[in-house]
Amino acid sequence: MEAENIFHKIEKIMREYELIENEERNMNSQTNNPDETQNHFQNSTKKNASSREEYVPSFMSDEFLSFLYKNIHIEQPQEQPTVVEKSTNTTNSTTSEQYSNLEKNSEAEPENKIPDNNKSNYKTNNNEQTVHPEKSIFQQWIDKYYKKIAIKCHPDKVKDKVKQSLFIKTQMYKEQSFLIGILYQCMILKIEIDPLPSILIQRICEEIRVTQEKMIRLKRFRR
Repeated sequence: MEAENIFHKIEKIMREYELIENEERNMNSQTNNPDETQNHFQNSTKKNASSREEYVPSFMSDEFLSFLYKNIHIEQPQEQPTVVEKSTNTTNSTTSEQYSNLEKNSEAEPENKIPDNNKSNYKTNNNEQTVHPEKSIFQQWIDKYYKKIAIKCHPDKVKDKVKQSLFIKTQMYKEQSFLIGILYQCMILKIEIDPLPSILIQRICEEIRVTQEKMIRLKRFRR
């Protein structure tokens, strides 16, 4: 896939992911009121009584995103209890662990690797030891675009609540080492993004796959 086209895929998957996450956050906020929770449960039961079919994410209609879902293997987290918690911390923690696993496994060759014809061996200038530049480039991109977003949205610089909210979300994505989340915030803010280095495409495809898994888990635990 051409580097410029993958930005469209990032935007597509992140738009759906944040919509599902916002729905989950709104549902969790209702659990603070027992009466509202009971009413919501009764209404949901009536609404879904005749439609218990399995959730089919919209990304499955996209040929490329569907290919990633079917062909990139990710480490499955330990199954969580079916009781819906009052916060999304468990889910966020699970996702952080999965992104961390991407870092740990970056040296291993994936079973279904996205072709990267530009892959080559790199060496340092000082001691000529083999290094893995995708890690440093990956972190450089996170830091670079986090700073660009901070200039536009940091609460100390702007009073706009929407932009402040975007900055808070960007901070969370930075803590999770979630590059596609940060790039998506750049798209929302119309921050120009440099051409994507081909060495990052594999990592981005893996992040998309982890995000797909989280979307499905959110939907499944909610039902």
